[in-house]
Amino acid sequence: MPDLTKKTISASQMAALFDLSPYMTRYQLYHWIVSDIEIEQESNARLDWGLRHQQTILAWVSDEMRIDVAGNDEYYQNTDERIGCTGDGYALDLQRGLGVVEAKCSDWMQWKDTWTSEKAPAHIELQVQVQMMVPHPELGLPVWGAIACLVGGNDMRLYMREPDPAVQDRIREKVSQFWTDVADRNEPPLGGLAVEQKILNLLYPEVDENEPPVDLRGTPEDDEIGDMLRMYAYARTQRGVHEKAAKKYQSQILERAANSSTILTSAATAYIKKARIAETTISRQASVRNSITVKENPSADPLKPFKEAAIDG
Repeated sequence: MPDLTKKTISASQMAALFDLSPYMTRYQLYHWIVSDIEIEQESNARLDWGLRHQQTILAWVSDEMRIDVAGNDEYYQNTDERIGCTGDGYALDLQRGLGVVEAKCSDWMQWKDTWTSEKAPAHIELQVQVQMMVPHPELGLPVWGAIACLVGGNDMRLYMREPDPAVQDRIREKVSQFWTDVADRNEPPLGGLAVEQKILNLLYPEVDENEPPVDLRGTPEDDEIGDMLRMYAYARTQRGVHEKAAKKYQSQILERAANSSTILTSAATAYIKKARIAETTISRQASVRNSITVKENPSADPLKPFKEAAIDG
């Protein structure tokens, strides 16, 4: 759970500041604070089953380490560092001292692709380092951490951790820089995740036909944005292969257009349309559907966008 007062960065949000989060970006975090736009966590089966198995995983850690592990759903803060966390469980080991336990659930293929026998994914490792920087209000600062992962429903893996001073110093630097950017209204660039479109749709919910076109012809951005429009047009024709790239370019185009319906470059022109989709009582939330049409300049070099950039499949 993030800080509802928006005064701290949570352990689960921290990876976004390092551009390592699969769920959110610095751009989202910035607008979560500055524009007061909520970040909705996408629900998926792995996360749902992780929550269902959380107490079972903590009980296994308790048995494995022969210590009592108390489940937790409270958000604790380190106001000096401006960070916080909701550790899944806390354990007071008579020899080790206070520890924090993070419970995870993974299918076998996802574990094989993103975990090793020694390391968890980077965003989870960062999460636990943050948790060891946030004091428990009654028991003090955790001096060890554990990542307990249930793999494939029947295989438990335990990763023991200690505070890493170098990593925690980098966390402090990233957090300090983020809050400086917030104070200076220095907006981060888009991170390229499809989930950023929800933020963009809230910032720019419709196009204004009376808004003048974004005319970049002859400006320093002309070639860069023109090539991006053409890369987007190509990625759209190959969506089975380049779906991720198409979403990334679409977000960049929507941000650059803002409320305008047209972007003009020497190489191509983009036409943006937005339609509001009404909420249904059961299956669908209200949303905005984006449509972007790109018309290329016939005189432009057809291979130029691909000579200096590769599609990120």
